[in-house]
Amino acid sequence: MDHVNLLVRTALLCCGAYCVWFYIGSRHQRHPLNNIPGPPPSSFMKGNMGQFFGPQSTEFQLSIVNAFISGIVRLNGVFGRPVLYVYDPKALYTVLVKEEDNFEQSARLINMNNALVGPGMVSTLDGHHRRQRKMLNPVFTANRMRALLPVCLNIGFTASDTMADLLANGPQQLDVLSWTTRIALEAIGQGGLGHSFDPLVNGRRSEFGQMVMNLFPAIAHLNVWAGAFPVFHRLPAPIRKLLSFIPPIRACHELRIIMDTIVQHGTSIAEAKKGALKEGDLRVAEQIAQGNDFMSILIKANMAASEEDRLPEAEVVAQTAVLIVTATDTTSNTLARILELLAEHPNMQHRLRAETIEAWQDGDVSYGRLMQLPLLDAVYRETVRLYTPATWVIRDARKATILPLATPIVGNDGTVMNEIPVPKGCEVVIGVVGANTSKSIWGEDALEWKPERWLNPLPPTVARNTLPGVSPNLMSFSGGRRACIGWRFAEMEIKAMLSILLPRFTFAPGEKEIVWRAAHAVFPTVRDDATSTPQLPLMVGLYNGAAPV
Repeated sequence: MDHVNLLVRTALLCCGAYCVWFYIGSRHQRHPLNNIPGPPPSSFMKGNMGQFFGPQSTEFQLSIVNAFISGIVRLNGVFGRPVLYVYDPKALYTVLVKEEDNFEQSARLINMNNALVGPGMVSTLDGHHRRQRKMLNPVFTANRMRALLPVCLNIGFTASDTMADLLANGPQQLDVLSWTTRIALEAIGQGGLGHSFDPLVNGRRSEFGQMVMNLFPAIAHLNVWAGAFPVFHRLPAPIRKLLSFIPPIRACHELRIIMDTIVQHGTSIAEAKKGALKEGDLRVAEQIAQGNDFMSILIKANMAASEEDRLPEAEVVAQTAVLIVTATDTTSNTLARILELLAEHPNMQHRLRAETIEAWQDGDVSYGRLMQLPLLDAVYRETVRLYTPATWVIRDARKATILPLATPIVGNDGTVMNEIPVPKGCEVVIGVVGANTSKSIWGEDALEWKPERWLNPLPPTVARNTLPGVSPNLMSFSGGRRACIGWRFAEMEIKAMLSILLPRFTFAPGEKEIVWRAAHAVFPTVRDDATSTPQLPLMVGLYNGAAPV
């Protein structure tokens, strides 16, 4: 015990000495970004990072966009180190597309992702990442989505049957988030991994599903200490437990337990999948999704790839955890957000229900028909615009670079700047919230949820300020080669579930006020819940009109 105490004290002393040295050094250097307007720091040590990485991150970013009309803002990093918050369209294009080799994923995020899921696509850089992306891109084409639509629809029907049984005696308050999380986990399980996590035949979610649901709240507990996770998580479990009185180490301990479980599940699924493929096509056809799931396709493609392109087994296995983590909470939270918004806007709920009922009149709905339903598309796009599932992306400047601006900014000294010199090592935050809600792009009603805007020609300012996102006119899924690879699957899944749920159920606000917390991905909880448990209680009832069969 004495050795442990000495170790802790020494580590804290070294950390404190480094922080003082870092602060003094940074204060004596005139930083080239100091002329860019930005908010004052909220604390000496954290700068603005406590606000940016905290549970109110979305509100903080909206306050930035409202307070500074420029598309580039200087934030204060740890001990005052400048961080650029960028949502100017031309600057975004430079960072994400034109000069993407100069702006790689933040090193601390790469290290954290590697500690969380291993050498998956979110944990690799440069040629290593390009090789993985090259192998995975064919897995997420529109044709693959068509093949997986029946899988998603069957999951939706099963879940809706179980929900209907619970509501047989009349409307009641249901935790909608619990259901959307179960649906999303099962969708990525069957469609992504060819595996069932939850049969959805009763009202209780699985223990594994609950653990996945707790992932982003656990990340939120790290806050600005997220970059330290790769160090803390290497401590032996008994030491982490012993030091759990220190909040960052306690959060790391909780997160490590969750991720170990997810990785173990993913590894066993990948091993079973490889075994089935070796047994031949007949064995694969007997599996869920008949071998059309992402993992089966990836493993088959990797087995057929040249030696140069083939991924090591550890990297293939790591993609299972990546799929589970990235495709569950963000999708389930977006679907839950749409249901909450429809509960608050009953007229829009009525209109969208009518459109989805009509789409099912022939007894089935095709992929093309589903994706082109105008009001469904408008509701989806407006929701991911205003309430983006992930609120930020961070890049590191690998060398000094000039960022051109679509709209000039006025510096603190009154100088008009058409471009910004970005020094090597500077952190650049891709302002997803800023780009999606900027009034200079979207107009004065940018902060209002108005699906109708997508049913009419968008403002000319949107066309003039082309955003480099993979989803047209939106930064919700980022852009460039590190954009969200599964954005089409998320869109199809959400639209499929809405087309099943709305003709069968009605949604109204629940008794408790809902607030949304940020943990990179945002999640809902009840305002009075001190534990910030993810939940979204809504009043749900059976709709007596026509429904899908």
